[in-house]
Amino acid sequence: MHGTVDTWTVVHHLWGAYFKGVCSLSWRTTLACATLWELFENTNAGRAFWAFLGIDFDGDTAAHAVTDIVATMTGWCVCAL
Repeated sequence: MHGTVDTWTVVHHLWGAYFKGVCSLSWRTTLACATLWELFENTNAGRAFWAFLGIDFDGDTAAHAVTDIVATMTGWCVCAL
């Protein structure tokens, strides 16, 4: 279990910047991707994905998932300036 903010929060922020700056995704598409990712990674399949990569992950709290989505969107917004 994670706290609300961790090192992965920075990774989410960078993904948001990548989605806007490199992929030119709209904010709606970026929000959908971030939300779908948070839903996926907290399923059994998502935890199995992390285990396959050798990363110990037992799921996020709802607050942490929301923080990751906000971080993604913040990265998008910084690139939109």
